[in-house]
Amino acid sequence: MFGIGGSKSIVGLDIGSSSIKAVELKKSRGEVEVVHVGLEPLASDIVVDSMIVDSGSVSSAITKIFNENNIKSKSVATSVSGHSVIVKRIPVQAMDDSTLADQIGQEAAQHIPFDVADVNVDYRAAGGSEERQDPELHQRVVAGRQDSVCGRY
Repeated sequence: MFGIGGSKSIVGLDIGSSSIKAVELKKSRGEVEVVHVGLEPLASDIVVDSMIVDSGSVSSAITKIFNENNIKSKSVATSVSGHSVIVKRIPVQAMDDSTLADQIGQEAAQHIPFDVADVNVDYRAAGGSEERQDPELHQRVVAGRQDSVCGRY
């Protein structure tokens, strides 16, 4: 959880239809503690059907939450939901990592209802086991439309 950039704190950020919420967590001596919490209400026309309509208002609200609640962490975790995100479990044969990456790209194109050029795709072994002895593995593939996924800064 705290592996991003070696940071000892991280902010969970939730952009909802009625408000933006933030919680800063800090890891200290093997324990996780809540350091800061913030909430900023949004007008009903800012986020509609999981889509940000007014990005300026959202940006201002996030800045206000960070400033007013003394949130200092630069590591932020957020999520994307709605129709612009697809999660699929795809069976694949056991293979080396580079071949697997190519195979996932080809499989994703068959399972994702968007143009693959318009999405960010990532995958992880499903079920928590990555044993290569099993002839068929399952990969959890997640694709998010690029216009909904900001990326890492």
